[in-house]
Amino acid sequence: MGSGAGTGPPVTEPLHWRDFITVTKTGIVKSNVLSAAAAFWLAVQTVGRSGTDFSGLSGFLLFLYTCVGTALIIASGCVLNNYLDRDLDKKMERTKHRPSVQRFDSRLLLGYGIVLGIAGTLLLVTLVNLITAVLGLLGIFFYVIVYTLWMKRTTSLNTVVGGLSGAIPPMMGWCAVTGGLDAGAGLLFVIMFLWQPPHFLALAMLRSEEYRVAGFKMLTSESGAKETKWQMLLWTTALVPASLLLYLLPSLGDLYLTVMTILGGFYVAYALQGVYGNAPNEKQWAGKMFGYSLIYLVVMYAVIFVDAAL
Repeated sequence: MGSGAGTGPPVTEPLHWRDFITVTKTGIVKSNVLSAAAAFWLAVQTVGRSGTDFSGLSGFLLFLYTCVGTALIIASGCVLNNYLDRDLDKKMERTKHRPSVQRFDSRLLLGYGIVLGIAGTLLLVTLVNLITAVLGLLGIFFYVIVYTLWMKRTTSLNTVVGGLSGAIPPMMGWCAVTGGLDAGAGLLFVIMFLWQPPHFLALAMLRSEEYRVAGFKMLTSESGAKETKWQMLLWTTALVPASLLLYLLPSLGDLYLTVMTILGGFYVAYALQGVYGNAPNEKQWAGKMFGYSLIYLVVMYAVIFVDAAL
């Protein structure tokens, strides 16, 4: 585990300002900020917070501070993930050209990740609330220390445990409004936690040989494709009814229930196809599952925005 924290490869190319954006993994940042924003909006429509006019400037500023603070926290975790994974990333075709491998000095990369985390925490503490900031720090801890530093290199359970950190941003958006943890925050956490294993296991199937050569402990290399497909089916089957429980919130109605029932039905059908359909091309099926997981997430948050507004 300690090999990821050394001096790293020699810097052979000059840094560009875009490299500082690339190492934050903007795709991950965007998806997590989207989940926090959707949860914020859902909480506003569901419970609100006494003393805050969410239709005015104060409500907009709280939303802005929450999104920016969350983005900084997520970016910090991603940069620190890049820092710790440099030694393994250079062995994978997908990651060997990352700036963290090719151009960044390790100390600069580490310092950059820490500064982003401090900035995000201070913003959330001072302009949002303490519980949202604490949740952000918990997310960094699980993603950087538990997932990246420890479990990715030791056990295939890393995919499940890593889901804990990815399930925290919607809780942050919800708690920014409510100021505390409640059933709504817990339900959002459960949905995002259940969404992540089939999503990342599909990616693991697509890159199974690269992960094996690099030294990451993934279910695909430890237990094989058959077990991986069964796991994806189980997680997907648990996700669909959990997502439908949001219908119990007074701010969501029949539109959400209808769309998510149809969307979930297709997701389970695709997962069943992998287990029972004898797909001739497993990677093609895994690619379809990976792409559909993203569609599922984006559509879910889009219908939350629309239905809660209606």
